[in-house]
Amino acid sequence: MNSGKDISVVIPVYEAAYFIKLTLQTIADQSLLPLEVVIVDDGSRDDTCKVVEDFCQKNPHLDVRLIREKHRGPGFARNVGIKAAKGRWVAFLDSDDLWHKNKIERIISASKLAPEANFFCHNEIHRLADKQETILDYSVGYRNDLPLASQLFKRNLFSTSAVVCQKDRAIEVGGFDEALSSAQDYEFWFRMTPGLKVNFVREVLGVYVERPGNISSGKIWRRYSNLLKVLFRHRKLVTRKIFIGSVLRNSAAYMYYWIM
Repeated sequence: MNSGKDISVVIPVYEAAYFIKLTLQTIADQSLLPLEVVIVDDGSRDDTCKVVEDFCQKNPHLDVRLIREKHRGPGFARNVGIKAAKGRWVAFLDSDDLWHKNKIERIISASKLAPEANFFCHNEIHRLADKQETILDYSVGYRNDLPLASQLFKRNLFSTSAVVCQKDRAIEVGGFDEALSSAQDYEFWFRMTPGLKVNFVREVLGVYVERPGNISSGKIWRRYSNLLKVLFRHRKLVTRKIFIGSVLRNSAAYMYYWIM
């Protein structure tokens, strides 16, 4: 990864008219611009596409492609974006998350220090719906001398908007599972683990934004169901003890949400 011209930013959008402009602005303000921004609209019924088009007119220095698709979910939209990307590297960004202005510059610097890495993940600020903020350090507890799969069963080590990975590797494993309505990223990481060479950038380079209404009893149930599907699907990657421990630990966490 020699420059921002090696990186394509992939953003799936669905009815994001209210916040997509701010997200795009954080790309336009980068100290080093990416090769392109590939936005895949997942059948929005609001003014999302118009907001994107207006932004492009006002920011001609940023190469943005808008691809319109029927509503088939974020996994499908991300896969369309990955395949359409021209860069050797793909940086994922959700439509309501934000990047610090030196995000791309710092990832490129990290790649020069770790040329063998094919997957980068940086830290983020977690901005809650009530505006409170905490720092998410994804590298805490990670050990490069232990199997990545067993560590993923203990917790999700990565955040989609904080990941930059090789495009060929993402395509090789088949992209995101379009049948899952949630936990798609978590499942994707499991399939990428063979041959994955991870480099954690221990700097806060973005903001993961939690919007009001993200959590409801119905959504919690679907998220729990999808998480179990992912764990069962990849249970052969780890020992029985690690698998059962992960199921019990996650079940307890989701039970807390139901009770509360």
